Amino acid sequence: MFVARQIVRALPTIVLMALLSESAVLHGQTRDENWKLCGGGDPDRAIKACSALIQSGRDTGINLAAVFYDRGLAHARKGDYDLAIEDYDQAIRLNASLANAFAARGVAYAHKRDFDHAIPDFDQSLRLTPTDSDAFYGRGLAYAHKGDYDRAIDDYDQALRMDPKLANAYYGLGMAYRHKGDYDRAIQEFDQALRLNPSLADAFCARGLAYANKSDYDLAIADYEQALRLNPDLASAYYNLAVAYEQKGNYDRAIGDYEQALRLTPNDADAFYGRGLAYARRGYYDQAIQDYDQALRINSRYAAAFYNRSQAYVNKGDYLRAMADHGHFLWLKFGILGIAIRLGILALAVALGFAFKRFRKGPGTTTTLNS
Repeated sequence: MFVARQIVRALPTIVLMALLSESAVLHGQTRDENWKLCGGGDPDRAIKACSALIQSGRDTGINLAAVFYDRGLAHARKGDYDLAIEDYDQAIRLNASLANAFAARGVAYAHKRDFDHAIPDFDQSLRLTPTDSDAFYGRGLAYAHKGDYDRAIDDYDQALRMDPKLANAYYGLGMAYRHKGDYDRAIQEFDQALRLNPSLADAFCARGLAYANKSDYDLAIADYEQALRLNPDLASAYYNLAVAYEQKGNYDRAIGDYEQALRLTPNDADAFYGRGLAYARRGYYDQAIQDYDQALRINSRYAAAFYNRSQAYVNKGDYLRAMADHGHFLWLKFGILGIAIRLGILALAVALGFAFKRFRKGPGTTTTLNS
């Protein structure tokens, strides 16, 4: 039993980099220099320059909207999405036809995982510019994160009609088809993404997951290893590599890869749980219990960790703790019904125990009692 997790744990940057213009070098504080810096690639300088232009009061209307938009992009590049959204709001208030501001605000909401606000912004951006491949791609991502994979696929397809070389759209298609269980189609889409961008580590990792879903662990391992060559800090690749080796029965290698994943993401309950399983299969029940403990500290409702810790306790002969953990497992899986099942099993065990004792006394005992 293991919990397979999707590799992609964080939203990719959708259009922020594409929307930013080339960086400028600070030469002074003139108005022209502030305009250059405001639209530049250095977010700290851009924020200062844009703020200077706003505070000067010399710009109005669509020009001022452009300044707020550029400052919003700078805030977004720094990860300050709330400030970015405030600036995009101002840009849209000043220029309701600024499609890029709607798209960028959609990106910011998506980074905040507020997909219900992101999607309407992408909708409005596409009403203003119906051929914007980035907006189709961004909306596809939002739909995918809401679990609406059919709409996500439609948007990725639209993005590719506008820009057939958009590798991330093929990657998105692969992810959507994998979630729908169409692993062969997912692999084809990941192939296309990697043909266009052979350095896309996430695509190698995701294709590896699709191969693993087909139980082709050797191809999966090859893809995870390539992902790690491209990005040695990709914790999810180590995690998925460990799962693949565990499925192949190479528990020592799995333990090593789980350790690498935990080095990069020390609060990953799934990695502790997976390493616990590998330890248990090697017969190292104390280490397994320690890892299940860690998983449960991070996620106190991790039912599988309770179940497998109960099995480890059984193997150690600690039946009281095993029963307690199994009770937690049944409670988490079935609620009150689980407790009722547990009590029923205990009652049956007690009844069978008494019956067995009476059987061992034999019929002679009964005769003696009757005489």
